[in-house]
Amino acid sequence: MIRTTMSTPRGGGEVRDRILGPVARRDGSGKVVADLGTLVRRLILFEQVIIDSHGMSELPAIVDALGHRGFCELLASGAVSIRADGWTFGEIGDGGGLIKTHPEPLPPMTYSFAALVPAVEHREEHIKSRLGEIRNMDLGPRASQEVRRAIVDALEPFPEGAGLPALDAATADATGNANLVRAGVLLALEKRGLVPPAEFSITVEEKDTDILVVSSDIGDRLSLDTDEADRLIQDGLFAVFTLNQRLEEMQSYRAVTGLRPGELPIFEPKVAMLAAHVDPDVHEDRFIRVLELVGLPDPATVEGSVDVAALLKARETTELVEFRRWLRTVDGFTDAEIAEILPGVQSRLANAIQSPVGKVVRFAVVTGVGAGVQVLLANVGNDRAGGVDAGSVVT
Repeated sequence: MIRTTMSTPRGGGEVRDRILGPVARRDGSGKVVADLGTLVRRLILFEQVIIDSHGMSELPAIVDALGHRGFCELLASGAVSIRADGWTFGEIGDGGGLIKTHPEPLPPMTYSFAALVPAVEHREEHIKSRLGEIRNMDLGPRASQEVRRAIVDALEPFPEGAGLPALDAATADATGNANLVRAGVLLALEKRGLVPPAEFSITVEEKDTDILVVSSDIGDRLSLDTDEADRLIQDGLFAVFTLNQRLEEMQSYRAVTGLRPGELPIFEPKVAMLAAHVDPDVHEDRFIRVLELVGLPDPATVEGSVDVAALLKARETTELVEFRRWLRTVDGFTDAEIAEILPGVQSRLANAIQSPVGKVVRFAVVTGVGAGVQVLLANVGNDRAGGVDAGSVVT
């Protein structure tokens, strides 16, 4: 099963220079809430930021916080662009009728995953609708037009053939990387609050194109009924597919992308396999190193908390340029050496950001010795209590 695709990302340079991720979260009621602090920290840590937008619904709040001139200046600088629409994986075997060769729902422990990609006309209609929300803001006709034009100019093109490379890679992982599938199932167990058995068997075979058949004794070992075991395995496989989606997005947008809390264990088997392809003698005990940067700014999403012109100027100072350069090769520095850089970074940002509270940013560096494989994970979203997202890069 071979498929090809091509994408046309806006930015150049190295993947590690750019990050793709949300700058918003959902509150307890499900409402999208903008997070200016996350945007600012990413502008400090990366050369370019691609906002992985929640349907562009967070943009009005960011416009209000930065002011329409500051918002337009930020987009015009090239430091920030916007991904207005995305795609995801879905399991289509349960409903019946979605798979041409199988009109009936698939039996338990049998799955079919597909990339759910919005049609071109739906994406265009969605963007027009969201721009209407900007038009409804109290900006005045000229300012409104400037903001909408700035947003359109900053939109990332939708990758051609989105989802197809990840579908192939995830299918290959599911059938050929038992450790990765096992890690996905363990993650699903953890989310359910279930204690995993001391050992369990699991094998995955591709019966027909994009149809996976699983054999496992984990249901018996945990005394789960058929439906519970079926959903558990499905969630474990979904973790494998989601991981490959993020890796494809890294390639499509040439940018670091996000891992959620607890997903590092499923990332490790993927990295181990990549490393082994380059150097079978890689030492796995060198895979993980963690460091923390303390005191990065956390401005509130309110008007006047960030001076865009001063922030863009600070980003070009020697201290911040070298700070970003060091972080790209962070495995060559000690935690103490990186911590020494922070006071200079903080002083350069003092005039740009009104932020009395510092944030903790957590990095995990995953390196295969001699393998040419390096993964940089950076929690640059919310704090350690939860809700963080991470940037990941494979070079």
